[in-house]
Amino acid sequence: MSEIHPAATTHRDALAPFSGALDPEENIPASDFILRSGDSVDFHVHRDVLKFVSVFFKNMLDGAGADIDLQRDGKPIVILSEPSAVLYRLLCLAYPTLERHSLAVARGLDGLWEVYQMAKKYLFFGVEKLVKQTLEDHDLLDTQPHRMFAIARLCALPDLARAAALCTLKSAVCPEGLRFPEMAHLTADVLQELYQFHHTCGIAAQAIAENNADYFDAQYAGSPLMGISSHDETDQAFVWWDFGTADFHHHPGCGPSDLDGPRDPDTGQQWPQTAAAPWFHNHVAKVAPRLRALPIGDTAAELLKVAPEEQAIIDTCQVCSASAVSDLASFVRRLSIEIEESNSRLVRNL
Repeated sequence: MSEIHPAATTHRDALAPFSGALDPEENIPASDFILRSGDSVDFHVHRDVLKFVSVFFKNMLDGAGADIDLQRDGKPIVILSEPSAVLYRLLCLAYPTLERHSLAVARGLDGLWEVYQMAKKYLFFGVEKLVKQTLEDHDLLDTQPHRMFAIARLCALPDLARAAALCTLKSAVCPEGLRFPEMAHLTADVLQELYQFHHTCGIAAQAIAENNADYFDAQYAGSPLMGISSHDETDQAFVWWDFGTADFHHHPGCGPSDLDGPRDPDTGQQWPQTAAAPWFHNHVAKVAPRLRALPIGDTAAELLKVAPEEQAIIDTCQVCSASAVSDLASFVRRLSIEIEESNSRLVRNL
């Protein structure tokens, strides 16, 4: 219900188009009702419009609350607790005849979460939907993801919060100079939750890359646990896992190598392992920390830029020089997908 307060001793009229003064350009009939804000600003509105845009006011004005004692110039007054700045934006968005005002107030993010909360409280379903559509703008998510996460939390919009959280992964975990008005209304644990999500995604992305550059377990051959070891299209092993042939072999010290793997705890059988070509292991080890800092699929593309040390090894090896470029491109595509899928799983916990 609205919070009714004692009548203020002083009050002032709202800005147009809710000032009570008739404006020929607006072509709006004279008002017959007043909503007084918590800071004593009178909004001259129309009873029928209120009933049309708000289920709360329809129920109130059609029910026992239809007879209101407090009046001004013959207009009944309902006093609300919300400040005039929020009420002004709410009414601009609610009135069906104020398109130019609606467009103007919908663009700014400042205080929009308060408008959303007020719309939910007083059952302005149209405004609630409009604000949600504004907040779901992809440009806002891309350019102000941390702020959008905060607004989503204040508005209790979990899907929007998750979408914003995923967008924050495109920047550092705590960008320098990060400030926005909604911070004053958040508890510390809200942003901490966002930072922890970024940290968790970073650890996972780094691990995905490193795990695919260490060992290939023959125990898991043919299973998903193999990781990213071959081309999807041909099932041909990537060059850093390929031993070559007697006639087409790696340069000494370049190719993969066989190792003794762990023993089966039940049978005692020792499973063989294959270690990736050292240049590939070292190459991934250099890039993986950057995946921890920016855990998104696009960061994996840095694996396409091979450092001079590793490139020199590739160039001296007939096997690696023949297919390293195409194999890295295929590996990066699949690694990017795995990282994004990992992020999508982790964001469900928010």
